Amino acid sequence: MIEGATTAGAFFSFITALLSAYRPMKALSNANAAVNEGLAGAERLFAVLDITPGVQEKKDAPALAVKRGEVRFEA
Repeated sequence: MIEGATTAGAFFSFITALLSAYRPMKALSNANAAVNEGLAGAERLFAVLDITPGVQEKKDAPALAVKRGEVRFEA
């Protein structure tokens, strides 16, 4: 039987310890969610980076010569 197995003070000490552990456990859960979101984003990014481009450079293509370093937009 459970009656008399514990005191009221021990019970309230347990409840206090349980409530004081709530904030760290919630922070740990939020950190875990943030890490999982980051890992999912990294997985999607690497999937895009691993795609072979459809346009390939010719083996005998000359090097691109840039004479001036400006971009001009004309309408």
